[in-house]
Amino acid sequence: MTQSQSLNGGQQTAPPQFDALGPQDALVTVGIGGNDAGLIAIAEECVKLDAAWPFGRRCQRYYQSGGTDTAVAAIDATGPKVASTIQGIHARAPHARVLAVGYPDGLPQNRSTCWPIVPLSARDVVYLNSLEVRLNAVIKRAARANGATYVDTFTSSIGHDACKGSAAWINGIIQGSL
Repeated sequence: MTQSQSLNGGQQTAPPQFDALGPQDALVTVGIGGNDAGLIAIAEECVKLDAAWPFGRRCQRYYQSGGTDTAVAAIDATGPKVASTIQGIHARAPHARVLAVGYPDGLPQNRSTCWPIVPLSARDVVYLNSLEVRLNAVIKRAARANGATYVDTFTSSIGHDACKGSAAWINGIIQGSL
């Protein structure tokens, strides 16, 4: 938000996102938190752990192995970052309505799996779903506490997860992407 971003593997640079805001803005939407929490890296690690043996809770056990759930801790630590971003938006666009957009449902809610499209055990699908629900709750709390409106995309996307074939709104794992 406050620094330039590298694009296309460093070939291009985008200016800080806050630079695009001004007092004339009436509406700002923001979707943040997943990268700060490392959610994609967590999912990639889970796939690595489950791909060859998609049974049990290898991923969940990995993140809870030290007596605390490091994935949950990372998600919880995003709250102040989301709050700070919303505050920064209000400072730059004081008259704007701010919408904090949550994350859609990426995995089945019925304790099933669709290996190999999503190479995860059913129990780790449940675990990853719990992390996404928690992240959305963190974003929602930060939004409400800082004068933004939370937009729930999770509820409307249930049934359109990566395992739903042509009805999917979310892609599964693309071979060779890890």
